[in-house]
Amino acid sequence: MRARGLLRPAVAGLAMTLGIFLAVTAHAEDLSSLQVSFLRGDYSGVVREIRSMESEGRSLNDGALYLWGVCALQLDHLEEGRLALERLMTQYPESPWRVQAQRVLQQGTFAYCVQVGSFSSERNAEKFSSELKRRGYASEVGEGVLGGKTFYRVRVGRFGSRMEAEGELKRLKQEGFPGRVFP
Repeated sequence: MRARGLLRPAVAGLAMTLGIFLAVTAHAEDLSSLQVSFLRGDYSGVVREIRSMESEGRSLNDGALYLWGVCALQLDHLEEGRLALERLMTQYPESPWRVQAQRVLQQGTFAYCVQVGSFSSERNAEKFSSELKRRGYASEVGEGVLGGKTFYRVRVGRFGSRMEAEGELKRLKQEGFPGRVFP
């Protein structure tokens, strides 16, 4: 199953996260700090930093609100994530992130998946996804754009909780497929 353009609602948030960093803030020190926190999987650090920016009276753009919402959801802070995404939709009605936020909110429950690969070649992504399917995994390829370049991400599953997704990640790692859990 392929998801072109917009990725599955619950995982769309982190699908383009690296691209979000460029839109989060004009302050280079914040940008670097948020990148490091996210890439380390420190979603609480990202949320903490964005809260701090807001408490200092700095305005948050649409990318920052989306990142805040998605990272809060990653931490199972459903109410905080919902509020950040609703705020994005209200304050930035023309934002490209609005569509993603709306889909996540309409789903009502937030699913998790395991990303096991990202490819510049759609053919390679499809081939890898097929291999995973042969091994019994429910995988799909989603398209994302980062820095003007298209990438094809291979993701496995749709889980109702982070714990379930982490269980699948453990199984994948045992078979030699490292990955990362995303909401």
